[in-house]
Amino acid sequence: MRTALLFDIHANLPTLQAVLAEVERAGVDGVLHGGDLIGWGPQPNEVVAAIAERGIEGVVGNHELLCLGAFTEQHPLRNQSTAWTAAVLSKDSKRFIAQLPAQMRFDDFLLSHANPAAWHEPPDNACFPYLRLGNELLADAECLASAPGGVIVTGHTHVPAVFAAHLGGAAIEMREMEASDAFLECSLDVGEWLFVTVGAVGKPRDGVPAANWALMDTEAGTITLRRVSYDVQAVCEMIRQAEGLPDVLAEELAKGR
Repeated sequence: MRTALLFDIHANLPTLQAVLAEVERAGVDGVLHGGDLIGWGPQPNEVVAAIAERGIEGVVGNHELLCLGAFTEQHPLRNQSTAWTAAVLSKDSKRFIAQLPAQMRFDDFLLSHANPAAWHEPPDNACFPYLRLGNELLADAECLASAPGGVIVTGHTHVPAVFAAHLGGAAIEMREMEASDAFLECSLDVGEWLFVTVGAVGKPRDGVPAANWALMDTEAGTITLRRVSYDVQAVCEMIRQAEGLPDVLAEELAKGR
């Protein structure tokens, strides 16, 4: 089974289109998304429609929940983006994001926007911690090891990397894509359990202004993190033209930050 995994599209339609074209060329059996379809970018309805029309299933991200009013944050820039996005979202878009589940379990892996060990009901900001150091995962080792196949696929950090647990969960090995890498392939059996952060389709934070996605091949026993180039400047200009979205978001996108 070859599955394309798309995380953190963030209302960036041109980069989504570039990734979907690459996915089609790669030849896959299915496509899944990992949440944060919206927020930060200038085309939330267009992105949600593209995902819905293709029947791409996935999970909810913090930006969907913020725009639905599930909770609030003390983050001025994100609050500006949330207010603008919530104001322009169509009824169809709201209906689609409202039905997204927190997690999806498959035979070989678990799909979650952020660390699944942090999820609780009702959801709030604490459900979406940012992973700073690989060894922070050791606190959740028992929960993560129980994932199907011992593989957890997430996004949220916007940085493509793989964390593998070794030696009874006493050590974490991290493999991160370098700026010069076009892809990073990793065995699904490299550790006792595997925690993958795919990186962002629409708002990378690894210093490379390109789209990130992943290809999981359960028959080959690999997951490959990939990059795709797209017209970044065109999206930056759309952000600048969208009244209510801060220009700094265009500056960040252009730098891959």
